[in-house]
Amino acid sequence: MARHIYHSRGDEFNEWHRSLVDKIAALDIDLVSICHKCYEPLCLYETAFDKDQTHKATTATRRLAERANLPSFLIFYNVPVTRLRVRQLTPTLKEERIIKPYTLKRYFIKLQEDHMKECHK
Repeated sequence: MARHIYHSRGDEFNEWHRSLVDKIAALDIDLVSICHKCYEPLCLYETAFDKDQTHKATTATRRLAERANLPSFLIFYNVPVTRLRVRQLTPTLKEERIIKPYTLKRYFIKLQEDHMKECHK
């Protein structure tokens, strides 16, 4: 089960929901970019500690993003965060690429700037 491969121990609630029997499915959303004024969700992210793995389950994140009409990404990170392996999940599945953390920061800023053109706050 995924709960056995995490980089570090989660918070108490995450540890609790991971201890539930396997017939109860639950997951935590790793990261949601939001507008800092109106709190509209802008993008969903699934993250994982980078152990050179080639896969992480992203079905629920992808489905939520599709239903909300949001972009979504899978991000593998190292510690300290000096590089990221990123794969766009929605709206179009793309090949993985390696980026620097500041590139992701610029993407966060662009999401906010693009949203501000239509933000109602």
